Amino acid sequence: MSDQVPANVWVDTDMGVDDIHALLYLRHAGVMPVAQSLSFGCASLTQVSHNAAGFSRVFRWNRPWHRGAAQSFRGETRTAAHVLGTSGLPTRSACLPQTAQLPSTASAIDALMSWLSDHPPHAQVLALGPLSNIANLCLQAPELAQRIHRLTWMGGATARGNQTAHAEFNAWADAQAAAVVFASGIPVRMVDLEACRQVQLRPEDLRPLSRVRNAAGRLLHDLLGGYLDIGLSRGRPGMAIYDPVAAAALVSPEDFDSRKVSIDVISDTGEHEGQTVLRQHPSAERYHEIVTVRNPDALKTRLLEALLAATEPPQAGRPDGD
Repeated sequence: MSDQVPANVWVDTDMGVDDIHALLYLRHAGVMPVAQSLSFGCASLTQVSHNAAGFSRVFRWNRPWHRGAAQSFRGETRTAAHVLGTSGLPTRSACLPQTAQLPSTASAIDALMSWLSDHPPHAQVLALGPLSNIANLCLQAPELAQRIHRLTWMGGATARGNQTAHAEFNAWADAQAAAVVFASGIPVRMVDLEACRQVQLRPEDLRPLSRVRNAAGRLLHDLLGGYLDIGLSRGRPGMAIYDPVAAAALVSPEDFDSRKVSIDVISDTGEHEGQTVLRQHPSAERYHEIVTVRNPDALKTRLLEALLAATEPPQAGRPDGD
């Protein structure tokens, strides 16, 4: 892990199980986001907001949340309910509290504009869902969007998709938004399905959590178990860890190999909607990058350590998000 952790990080998320894991990993790595914006994706925006509020209560997370896009640029609300259930949080038993409410705050676009108006040095965005909020920023305040030094995105597919044969879910859920962001001039580090598939959650990885005898441990064990069951039910030996791998690419890019490419997103409706198209010889003026994990086993060990750390009682001097 890098000796210098990034500061001025904004997280854009749709708050599924792996989003929770990614946030807990950031805290474990010493990276506390400035704030988080919410969008539809794993579930509806209303449900995603409930998930964020429940997460904040259980894990003592006090960074501000800002509600953003409830639907795509086409006016559709495409969610992963067919895989994750209506909550976006498959589980074996324990659930996040759903009675918690987020306090009223500025909208995602207003909050992003306010943050970038202050010229934060080396501003970075970690995007873990559809890119609707970031695309809205690019269209409404393009001069501010250019102050984003880099956007690290869990999305896209360089091989087979997981929503369609060609498209990854986050790209497909709002393909027009993804196309806007990739054409905006913001440098994007794309952590695609193939990179994430290098790091697989297996049944034996849950054993340490099963031995934790508190509510946070039971919750994480059951949420990760429900997530793992998606893969097991399809005859696979495990389940790829998606969003935490993208978080790691932001925290410690030295643990990844990267390749400069130009990337376009097909936004037309049809069988190729949401497909990310790579060209290998981009111009020097505009390029993005794709990554692969150098040591998947070592990275998985660090990602799982973050879950165990999240079950420990708060300690003096440990960042708790406040």
